[in-house]
Amino acid sequence: MTPGRSRSPYPRAPPDEAAYRAGDGREVHGALRPPSPDDGGTRAGHGPGGGDVRPWRWSAAELVRGLRPWQRLVMFGCLCALVVPFWFAAQNVHRFTSGHRTKTEGTVYCAWDGPCRGAWLLPGRQQGSGEIEGLTFAADEEGLLDIPLFAGRDWAVTDRSGLLARAIVEALFGAIGMVVVLWIAWARS
Repeated sequence: MTPGRSRSPYPRAPPDEAAYRAGDGREVHGALRPPSPDDGGTRAGHGPGGGDVRPWRWSAAELVRGLRPWQRLVMFGCLCALVVPFWFAAQNVHRFTSGHRTKTEGTVYCAWDGPCRGAWLLPGRQQGSGEIEGLTFAADEEGLLDIPLFAGRDWAVTDRSGLLARAIVEALFGAIGMVVVLWIAWARS
């Protein structure tokens, strides 16, 4: 400790920050001044007890610069993987808006523990066939005919609102995942 200088509980500003703050009177003899009531009790960058508090404003360039190369790679991989739920959500929204109400043609075939398959007729006399979501083995066992569907050329569901509900869940999952990945990257940078 240098004689004549008191030890401050506030950390010294880094040289570049000290040069920045020199003109606004926030640095006094190399130590940051304590928070005052007129600046809200705390100052940007320093908490009430002198601990560092990161400002909430940041840019993508600052975020990437603050990460190690392997952390950048992991962050990029996670963000790419989190695009997949948005793709599924977009697919379900497209199905919700472009499908047609129809009925099965003939009987459906359902595996005992798997999906049901069948055929249906679309507008314009187009034939559709494929997996039908929402049916159970009972539909095959009872030989049900003319089951109402909401369908496209190669897909069908028994409940149209299920498409929208899944799209919302998938989009929320993707958005929350991206926020978590970016928050972890921001905390590590």
